[in-house]
Parts: sequence; C-alpha cells; structure tokens
Amino acid sequence: MTFGNFTGANTILGAIGTGGLEQSFAVPTRCVTCDAEVRTRGTYCPPCAERESKSLRELYLERASATLPEPYPKATVHPALRAVAADWKRAHGNLVLLGASGTGKTTAMILLAWRILHLAQTRDIGVDDVRWAAGIRFMTAAELGKARIEHALGKSPPPLVRTAERATLLLLDNLGAEKRDDTDIAEVLNERYAACGKLPTVVSTELTRAKLEQRYGVATTRRMMTGRVVDLHSEGAP
Repeated sequence: MTFGNFTGANTILGAIGTGGLEQSFAVPTRCVTCDAEVRTRGTYCPPCAERESKSLRELYLERASATLPEPYPKATVHPALRAVAADWKRAHGNLVLLGASGTGKTTAMILLAWRILHLAQTRDIGVDDVRWAAGIRFMTAAELGKARIEHALGKSPPPLVRTAERATLLLLDNLGAEKRDDTDIAEVLNERYAACGKLPTVVSTELTRAKLEQRYGVATTRRMMTGRVVDLHSEGAP
C-alpha cells in the first residue's frame, strides 16, 4: 500500500519483524510551493524561500517607492546637502536641513530616500531592514496641516497624521509653510521623538533655528535637532 509519495508496506513489515509497531514512521513533508522535502510542515525549501523573500522585498519596496516623488534631475543641490544625503544612516537619528529656498533641501531629502530604497533592493539585508526601508514616507508640512483642517471635528486623527506618526522614516518638507494655528506638526514631531530614536525624521525648512524655537517652542525644536543638523544659514549659503 502507498502512503503519499512512499510505500509504507516495507516500513510496517520491518517494524513487525523487529518486535512490533513501536518504531513509527513519519510522512515526508513537502515545500508549500514545490515537491521538495522539508523538515517542517508549511515551510519553504531553501530555493523557494529565497524566491519568496525576494518577491516580498520587491513588494514592500514598490509600495514605498510609489509614495516618493522623483528627484528633479536638473536641481541645484548645495554640496553640504548632497554629502549628507549620500551618507546619512538610520543610526544617525533625526536630520534637519535649514536653508534658503533654492539650495536643494527637498531634492537632498528625496535623494536620501531613494538611496535607502536602492540599497534595500540590491543588498542582502534582513526582513526587518527591508520593512524599515519600505516604511519611508514623504510629505510636506502644508499637506499635513491641511489634512487636519479638512478632517471632521471629533474624529480620530486624519490618516495622513497617523502615517506621519508611524512612518519608519518621515521626510517632512518645508516645515513652517503650514498655517500658524496648526498644532499637529509639533505633536507629530514630539510623538516620533517619544519613540526613543526608533522613528527618525528628516526635516527641511527655510526657517532659522531661532524662528523654529519661536514658532514650535524650544523643547520641540531641541528634540527635532537631536541628530544631525545642516544649517546653511550659518554657513552663509546663497
């Protein structure tokens, strides 16, 4: 008689010949996508596991890339901004880019995000790192403020605000362009700071450090600047 893909008669006869059925036999377990034998039911064989991991990685990163704008190829980017976009790492924590309009702050942020996604696509990294890269989100401060204004009173925070609070890496562009009576920006920054460095934020703004403190408070500004700061105002950049 046949059990699955093997003949069980000889196994049973062998067990009887050695003194009974004390010696049990195990039915081979197959890979969930092919016929290869694996040790644990419901798992993949190594080749299928590698293919599945690659497909999941591509899915995660495709979703992230769909939320990011394309960098403007002819944009002028200040050398200090280009340098930080090329070497910023997750362990560096927050990154704040201060400078006048036209210095390339937004482009630097976008280049930084695309570099992270490219590394996640081309390097052999763990699932957790892929998920972190896939959680990058870009938005402007004006969009974030507008989401609250258009949201019905008495309801939970707008989806965009929740996204800003939960993104693994938030790229917040043009801080200070939102309406002055909006308090969501400071709340989002403080919420992310409360995650103890697990949710870094990259901020670009035309405001000086003094004006940031005046508008958002000294405490919020200091929390925002706990990581790296590129201050083109102090460098006298054009």
